[in-house]
Amino acid sequence: MINTLSRRCCHAVLLCLTSFVMLSGAENRVTESSPVKNVVKLSPPLVEPDGRLPPQYAMKLDGLRRKQGLPPAIGWRWAPNTVVKVLFVEGQFNEAEQQALRAAINDWNDVAHELGTGVSFLYFGETQAIDGTYRTLTLTRTDPNLTCPGALAYFEPLSGNQAGLITSGVINFNLKTHQPSALVSFMAHEMGHGLGLGDCPRCKETVMRFFRGPNQDNGFFSPTDADKAMIRSLYAQSRRINAPRRATKFVATY
Repeated sequence: MINTLSRRCCHAVLLCLTSFVMLSGAENRVTESSPVKNVVKLSPPLVEPDGRLPPQYAMKLDGLRRKQGLPPAIGWRWAPNTVVKVLFVEGQFNEAEQQALRAAINDWNDVAHELGTGVSFLYFGETQAIDGTYRTLTLTRTDPNLTCPGALAYFEPLSGNQAGLITSGVINFNLKTHQPSALVSFMAHEMGHGLGLGDCPRCKETVMRFFRGPNQDNGFFSPTDADKAMIRSLYAQSRRINAPRRATKFVATY
């Protein structure tokens, strides 16, 4: 039973947490965003067995984001008041690329401090392989098309609980992505997934917009006011939720 749910959860999450190629000119059209206003208060969500937000909660958030031009919310995020250890897989990123990735990490740390989420990311050096231990985020390279056709990069939760709180994860970058500006943009985007933000190709002002190619940024390199507003809504109701002592392993099958 656990394995079945695990496969369903991870597959559903991966469909949401990817940076896809914009396939047509129609994808370039965006809707005008209203100024970000005060966010509404919502009850803490529990995720459905397939990783989706419960319908009532999802509808409230969807109404909020449509009104204010915010990116959508997904059912997973790092637990409040969590220090996440960040590791780079050995030999996958040169010094310039690591500096670009760390710049994006620092920007998200500033935002987390500003919003009071309590989530922080600390660089811990390199590792020989993906590390799925408690409160660890691994950065590596792969061919995303092998697991997520059309993706340029993707965030994958490795473990978490049924409250939607992630306890370990990995960000998979494209083997072809080497341009520092693109890496900053991709990293900012994928870290947004880890904090509960979904893709938003038609939003005008968000780091969660889509990408055109493996070495092209999406025009944003750090969280925007719209991104902050959605994260503030998500974390305002979950600051008292602690990460589980025992993590559930999500075994992905593709």
